[in-house]
Amino acid sequence: ILGDSLLIIGGTTNQIRYGNISKLELSTKVWSTITVQKAKAKYAYCGLSDFRQKNEQILFKGRFGFATFYDRQNIYIYGGSDEKPCGDMLRLDLDNKEWVHHRPIGALPPEREFFGYASNESSLYLFGGKTRKKLIDP
Repeated sequence: ILGDSLLIIGGTTNQIRYGNISKLELSTKVWSTITVQKAKAKYAYCGLSDFRQKNEQILFKGRFGFATFYDRQNIYIYGGSDEKPCGDMLRLDLDNKEWVHHRPIGALPPEREFFGYASNESSLYLFGGKTRKKLIDP
């Protein structure tokens, strides 16, 4: 929930991965889609391995099983899965509606999907989940 709106970011039906953002205005019960700029990124979605291809891909192609948190101007996501578990952090600037890679202070934890998390104003706490090869103990 962001202000008077409920946002749904990404997701899957097990057959389709979604890269869109749907918004429900809670006061009017009207749904809309937030249009995000199709920004090119130096580091693209985590399923690609060839650097030349990465430069040509849309940053948030469609992802599920990730952590989401926000401050007043940005929405952040960490991990999840697109074609395989991801270990990156993305930031959606709410003013210009563009996804960018976010580089936090310190190293990011290993890639993971379907994990638990809690956040406060300055920190994100992760526990459990799974990588490509194993479950992670909390």
